[in-house]
Amino acid sequence: MGELIEKYVAIGIQYRNSQQEISQAATKRNLRRMGDYVKWAHEQFSYGFPVKLIAFPELATSSVAGLVAKSSNMGDVVKAAEEIPGPIIEEIGSWAKKYDCFIAFGMLSKLPQYPKAAFNTAVIIDDKGGVCLTYRKTNPWLPDEFFSSVHDLKDTWDFEKNPLFPVAKTRIGNLGAYICNDGMTPEPCRQLAFNGAEVMYHPELLMDPWVVPPQEYFELQTRWNSVVNMSYHVSVNTAWEPHMVPPYGCQGGSMITDYEGRLLSCCPKAAVEAYCMAIIDIKALRDYRTSMPTHNGLNSFKGDLYDYYKRPVMYPSHPQAADDLNWDVNKSREAVDKAMKRFWSDYYKDAVK
Repeated sequence: MGELIEKYVAIGIQYRNSQQEISQAATKRNLRRMGDYVKWAHEQFSYGFPVKLIAFPELATSSVAGLVAKSSNMGDVVKAAEEIPGPIIEEIGSWAKKYDCFIAFGMLSKLPQYPKAAFNTAVIIDDKGGVCLTYRKTNPWLPDEFFSSVHDLKDTWDFEKNPLFPVAKTRIGNLGAYICNDGMTPEPCRQLAFNGAEVMYHPELLMDPWVVPPQEYFELQTRWNSVVNMSYHVSVNTAWEPHMVPPYGCQGGSMITDYEGRLLSCCPKAAVEAYCMAIIDIKALRDYRTSMPTHNGLNSFKGDLYDYYKRPVMYPSHPQAADDLNWDVNKSREAVDKAMKRFWSDYYKDAVK
């Protein structure tokens, strides 16, 4: 593993994936553009501290436009997915070795034991070209993101081989990842922090209006999770104008924050490709975590007081979603509607009517 690199440059690439087909050819076109951006980013920012982490948005390698179309189904998603390792990993791994840096990106992955399922996945490749972290999204953007979740397969999932919230202990710190809608609940980032994560890779495909004022969910999530989990965030969104991947528009807003929630670098909140860049100081983070008596969201956590996760009525798993190539947004909406009625009727059963 080598010695810790205490200070290094991290770069977020607010990259636009606007392919209109699900095919290996489209993936190759995406990879060609991503490769150019890695080259340009490394060239532009390698004049001082070493560039050691370059990050792309959610599903950066995949032909997203076809996947979000209302007419697609799980069969289409599986066609666009790839096993890990595979050609995508091999290609991006060659860049990581060439530029001696870690590269984080989103893709669709699949596992041979679940041939009818595909997973929205964050991958980090180390500076030797090998996969050091694979995280599969726990909370897809239901109902429209009808992709598989480990939650649907928890009864048969091999958690030792494929841990739910992995953390990679590396020369650039302890790395974790959570994806887009995972940030709408506090638990994924929180679990990663307690698993040891110091630098959070948080890729997004967050649409309008949740990036721009007045809501600004992306910035709120990122900064607050940085504060309470005392962690850096490299949070990278995409940039689409609505006509590119109708009906979705994505207004960027990629950012890097420190362990007190400061914005260290930001991309425009606009549908434009851009970089954000900041220096990550792992020693400073560790000093802060281990010496700060107040606002220490990890040391002061009193987890034994809370039991909300034991509620008898929670969001149910849907194993059928991972065993039906015709599973689509309509079936997903029916399942979500049923789950919502069940949850809220139980939640308000004792409320004054």
